[in-house]
Amino acid sequence: MLAIVAIITTVVGYIQWRALLKTDSTTREAFTAVQRPFIIATGLAASQDLPGYWTFQTILENTGSTPTKNMTVT
Repeated sequence: MLAIVAIITTVVGYIQWRALLKTDSTTREAFTAVQRPFIIATGLAASQDLPGYWTFQTILENTGSTPTKNMTVT
């Protein structure tokens, strides 16, 4: 009888361990999504340097909770 209880306990423990790993993965993904920088365009600036030549500039703002790293704009 003690062996049966030990086997059942082991199986239940294994199932709980797998559920814990899945929950940990889901929590990590959610935390990463919340901590991402979100860059949005807030405006457009235009200036005329020479007659017939205009320079346009997009004004970007980070609305996320972490700083932006290695951002490139094309």
